[in-house]
Amino acid sequence: MHRTPSGATLLLSLQWGERNRLMFSLAKTQSITLKGKLQRPPVVRLGGESVRSVTSAKLLGVVLDDRGTFAEHAGDIGDRAGRCFGKMSRGTYIATITYAAAVWFDRALSYVVASRLLRSQRAALVLLTKAYRTTSTPALAILGRVLHANLEVYRAGKVQATRGDRAKAELARF
Repeated sequence: MHRTPSGATLLLSLQWGERNRLMFSLAKTQSITLKGKLQRPPVVRLGGESVRSVTSAKLLGVVLDDRGTFAEHAGDIGDRAGRCFGKMSRGTYIATITYAAAVWFDRALSYVVASRLLRSQRAALVLLTKAYRTTSTPALAILGRVLHANLEVYRAGKVQATRGDRAKAELARF
């Protein structure tokens, strides 16, 4: 019937949708290859139609890319956080950039992700400190008395991961 495990899984999903009176929209459906470097992405069919293959997809607010770097996620949240920095308090900015940090905090120290986060933080820090645009980003963080965005994400991710580990340990006791 279906030659691939993905085809069988998609068939099960379609059948579940029919039982629950749901229809999957092909226009909103995407496929992403998360493991391996293939020459071409595999052809995935949903109800006989080809599903569009993408290099990154947003899942529950986290942008997943095909290389697992989270660089696109860092850029996306940086843009979002930068827009809200001028309108609202610093708390909103921090909450936005640290969303789901437990999933990707270890990547926040890589050059690509750190530079994207710092780039988003820079404009907000220039406004906050009223410094010249030529002021270096590290100096802006010191003048603004804030932690660099990538270090803030790393710190928040460590805290979230520790809380998750503690919760798992408590549940294991029961």
